[in-house]
Amino acid sequence: MVSPRARVCIAGAGLAGATLACALDERWDVTLVDPSAGPGDTSGYRIHLTTPAVDVLSATLPPRLWRELRGAGEDERALRTFAVLDARLRARIVLPVDDGPALLVARPRLREVLAQEAGAVRWGTRVTAWAADGDGVTVSFSDGRSDRFDLLVAADGTGSSVARPLRGGATCRPVDVVAIAGTAGVDVDAVAGWGGPRAASPLLTGPAFALGPDGLGAFLTLDRSRPDRPELLWSIAAAPRHFGADLRGATGAELRTEAVRRLRGWAAPLRDLVAASDPDGVASFPFWAPSEDWVRSAGRVAVLGDAVHPMPATGGVGGSTAIRDAGGLARALRETESLPEAVPEAVERAYAEMLGYAPAAVAESLAPLTWQRRLRGRVPTAATLGAVSLAGRAAALLRRS
Repeated sequence: MVSPRARVCIAGAGLAGATLACALDERWDVTLVDPSAGPGDTSGYRIHLTTPAVDVLSATLPPRLWRELRGAGEDERALRTFAVLDARLRARIVLPVDDGPALLVARPRLREVLAQEAGAVRWGTRVTAWAADGDGVTVSFSDGRSDRFDLLVAADGTGSSVARPLRGGATCRPVDVVAIAGTAGVDVDAVAGWGGPRAASPLLTGPAFALGPDGLGAFLTLDRSRPDRPELLWSIAAAPRHFGADLRGATGAELRTEAVRRLRGWAAPLRDLVAASDPDGVASFPFWAPSEDWVRSAGRVAVLGDAVHPMPATGGVGGSTAIRDAGGLARALRETESLPEAVPEAVERAYAEMLGYAPAAVAESLAPLTWQRRLRGRVPTAATLGAVSLAGRAAALLRRS
């Protein structure tokens, strides 16, 4: 007699939810829902896939899709260093990076690949309510339907409405920092000259974080995945009150103008590139961190990714951490042999594993913002720039330990 497949509802077809759907085998009956219109309805630029995320995706995706994804990105050779710059784009600290296999890939493309492999997704649908008991979870959806599952997974991102009842309140807190980001076509040889006459810019060998007057921070990285169209991915971040207007609802052109204004006093090549950015690709977003006491997976409801540990983009590890969460939960569930009664224990094991690496990833992402706050109203010195770099790398080492 063939046992019925255990039923899983995944709320959210982002990186965590779609990866989990791909990783569960045919013994699991998966329902994947997402409120967006489709896989192309997403934001973001490029994602840094760390070694744990690479391990999960390479083991989850069919070889053909994985090769296609790797061919569309850049590997760890584009991540040989991490630099801290001043407002003139001069390198103050350059640290070697040897974190193992990695991949830099466009976030929209990654989501498309995962959605393609995940199978049928009920786009335009979200979870509106759920009720769990010892035997399962009854889930209601925005399309008016309801169904019974052995497991509900909250992978619906920052401020998760699905995870909120587990904590009895908000699952995240604002960091009081907002960013403006965009991309601009760039001449790589010109970027090399940003380092001054004595050395090429460290942007040729990896990303950089720059600190300027009034605690304004900038994250810069070169994208050479298309050799004929290299781009600079840029973002600036500061407290909302440091911008001239409320950025919510601003057009791309208005955000670009504000970014150029805030970069007054910075190196002219950077201001010029920001001014030349396509306004359709310029966006703003606030930064979030987890609630002080993290929401916990419980029984037949699991939490993944930004639903439990949102983190600022300054660490470059949020997406990879979400993928790692999904890989850990999938592994724990596969070990249950699809027995519904074993699901709560698997959920608990996966959450405990996540606590072994996610807090350090959050700390790594928050470290640069801590220094931004300390430097508001002051011009950073070489010593403070070095402290920013050392704080970030210390958190990275902790994350890998």
